[in-house]
Amino acid sequence: GQRDVFLPDAVLEKLERGKPTEYIFGGESPLTKNVLRRKWRDYVEQTGINLTPHQLRHTYATFLYESNVPEKEAQTILGHSSVKVTQDVYTHIRENRKKQTEEKINDYISKLN
Repeated sequence: GQRDVFLPDAVLEKLERGKPTEYIFGGESPLTKNVLRRKWRDYVEQTGINLTPHQLRHTYATFLYESNVPEKEAQTILGHSSVKVTQDVYTHIRENRKKQTEEKINDYISKLN
């Protein structure tokens, strides 16, 4: 599907500015799947960063969660058919979040004494 997605300032700073009517990648028209695959493969080879565009979607979903974006808004931004897909498939709990949860539990229990 095609949708508008918010890009954080840190990402925008890394991108070349084009015309407001242009695509971020591809200029006047979107990249074809084959061109995207080739460019992504070249990027992985040049940088050594081995991940897929789909993995970036999962990361973005996780960042939405960690930023406390409401689930329904995250579902809409990601274009999922249901909140359940966003929560159960795309959102992951990272180690730092687990540690924060452990601290909350310890804090709560210590106050019971």
